[in-house]
Amino acid sequence: MLIPLLVGILTILVNMVIQVLAVVVLIRYFVSRREPGEHKATAFKYSWVLTVALAVLFVGNLVQITIWATLFLYLGEFQVFATAFYH
Repeated sequence: MLIPLLVGILTILVNMVIQVLAVVVLIRYFVSRREPGEHKATAFKYSWVLTVALAVLFVGNLVQITIWATLFLYLGEFQVFATAFYH
């Protein structure tokens, strides 16, 4: 029982690192895109910021789901990757 618990904790930690990396990438991207003296943003710019942020976080979540699905396959919980991924 201890081994599955440790594997689960390790997987959660890996997923947390992925989430933090996604946020760091977003922050660096938006800071680098900011122009000095820029105080007023348009609705289009706000929409673009949200679109990019959601896309990066969505990809990060898909990576995390893939990690869990792979772990479930490895542990024999599921026989088909698509089922493990959907779970």
